[in-house]
Amino acid sequence: TPLFGKVTGIVGKNGIGKSTALKIMSNIIKPNLGNWKSPPDFKEVIKYFRGSETQKFLTKLQKNEINLSYKPQQVDLIPKQFSGTVRELLSKIDESKVELMAEKLQLKDFLETDIRKISGGELQRVAIAASTIKDANIYMFDEPTSYLDIKQRVKISQFITSFANDDTSVIAIEHDLIILDYMTDLVNVMYGHEGAFGIVSTVKNTREGINAFLDGFLREENVRFRQ
Repeated sequence: TPLFGKVTGIVGKNGIGKSTALKIMSNIIKPNLGNWKSPPDFKEVIKYFRGSETQKFLTKLQKNEINLSYKPQQVDLIPKQFSGTVRELLSKIDESKVELMAEKLQLKDFLETDIRKISGGELQRVAIAASTIKDANIYMFDEPTSYLDIKQRVKISQFITSFANDDTSVIAIEHDLIILDYMTDLVNVMYGHEGAFGIVSTVKNTREGINAFLDGFLREENVRFRQ
């Protein structure tokens, strides 16, 4: 659940639904509640979560009362979906903020370069710029520091944390535990079985969450998910 004024991290091994969860929250895919042959409509999904914070969130999502921005995991797909320069891509979202984003994320050296000719790290920064150039009250980042060196990871972490305030929530999936510790206030641990199911822990402060992930044991839930 998004917590305003905080950066919430999600940590867990690959294939247990971290990206799927963000895509559901971003309204990119609809949850089917296990019925993939005849998926329920959104009202049924909201009813399923009645009495929870998730129900409140999904209700606001359905009514378009939440402005969302989502940075996908697979930034290498951007050149397949868009042709043109970095400037042209960002200008399509908000031309007035291109120079500001170029300054903050060090894009100026390749702003006029064709999107197909830039490196993975440059693509990552362009994707982050594209997701933060528009105004939103929930920003979601799926692996925002992949392809980046350690210096860039620290700078991107500082940039991402700057968005969290009383009116804005930030959620980030991150595998680098050092950066996760540096970037987040709170952590959800995800565990389960790859390609089958994923379970989300209760929210924990970052230190407790990372230690629980390393230990393979969630004390509050009394669950051991790894030896």
